[in-house]
Amino acid sequence: MTLPRETLARRSTISATPRPRASDSVRAYPDLNAVDEAAGWLAAAENPLIITSGSGRVESDVAKLAALSERFAIPVVQRKNRICASPTIIR
Repeated sequence: MTLPRETLARRSTISATPRPRASDSVRAYPDLNAVDEAAGWLAAAENPLIITSGSGRVESDVAKLAALSERFAIPVVQRKNRICASPTIIR
C-alpha cells in the first residue's frame, strides 16, 4: 500500500496509548483444560482432520501421530513437509 507523500507527512490528530505488555509468564506445559476442550471438539467432529507442519522434526512424534490417526481414522495433512532422519509415511 502506498499513500501520497503529503498525507504521510501531515501531523496526525490521533493519539494512541500503547497497550501494556502481558506480564504473565507462559507455562512450559499445556493447559489441561485446553487439552480436554480440544479432545471434546475432536470427539464431536463429523469429519475431523489433523493439519500439521512439523511432525517430522522429532522422529518419535511421527509414530505417535500415526497411531492417533489410525486409531480414530483421522486423516493427516502435512503442510510444508519437513524431512526427518528416516521418513515415515502416515496413511
